[in-house]
Amino acid sequence: MTEAYQGSAENNATAFADLLAEARAVYKARPDVRAHPCQLGVDEDRFVPYVFVTTASSVLLDDDVLIERIKDAIDQRRSQADNYRRELEASRIRRQQSEARATPARGSVTAEWNRIASWSENCVPDWNAEFVTPSEDAWRHYAEATGIAWTPTLAEFYTVQNGTPGTMITPLGPFFSLDEMLYFRKMMLEAWADQPDDGAGDAGAFQSRFVKEFIPIAGSPDSVLVVDLRPGDARGSLGLYHGEDGLDSSPNWNDPGAFLADLASKLEGGGTFLSIWHPRVVDGQLEWPLDD
Repeated sequence: MTEAYQGSAENNATAFADLLAEARAVYKARPDVRAHPCQLGVDEDRFVPYVFVTTASSVLLDDDVLIERIKDAIDQRRSQADNYRRELEASRIRRQQSEARATPARGSVTAEWNRIASWSENCVPDWNAEFVTPSEDAWRHYAEATGIAWTPTLAEFYTVQNGTPGTMITPLGPFFSLDEMLYFRKMMLEAWADQPDDGAGDAGAFQSRFVKEFIPIAGSPDSVLVVDLRPGDARGSLGLYHGEDGLDSSPNWNDPGAFLADLASKLEGGGTFLSIWHPRVVDGQLEWPLDD
């Protein structure tokens, strides 16, 4: 069984005394109560959760020893909260630094992503509320994990964003984060592991199997947007992989920058994307209904 106690005090000393008295009273009256969750009021009525174990080995210790244990637990909880705040602040600073850089050349991944970001900030409130800005070299670890050399434009794609949770940035869904990319790719490779391996072929050529040179960036098992890293002139191009129907026989876009440019143009001008979807904002959310 457990008991709950919540209190507040004018100062730390009183708060500690109240907590110890309450815990000992509980143990004396109810020895069957093994754990006693308490709220310790410290520092101007701020409550710090703390689990106080009401056993003879703890409650019967000296006050000074118990108070030190409680302080250690409080310090640990506050340290965790401080680390979280620092990470949020670091993410905010990275985002500001990214925005403050000189405007890149039109057609680059960064320039086209900035077009999408500008349109979204004006038309889709809080579009990036759930985003976490990646560090500039986070992609390197994930590229190594794929075992495939990444093109510079794919690397740049994962320096301007690391997933778009909560926002349907494409008709196929949000962009995958680096973690989601690895998970989805592993799942797709495992799904095809028992099929005959006739070779990956050249980039841009039709391929029915999901091969290791495909880097998924958005979508589902039935229709996924992949960066094609097979060898050949079309290496680094983007195409749609349609499950058992395979990858289209010709690339849809030459590289991630061209893909983002196409996407930005459709968002800005309201045109039809891939001839079947058109963007619209409904109740503050980006949607991609099929074209009538």
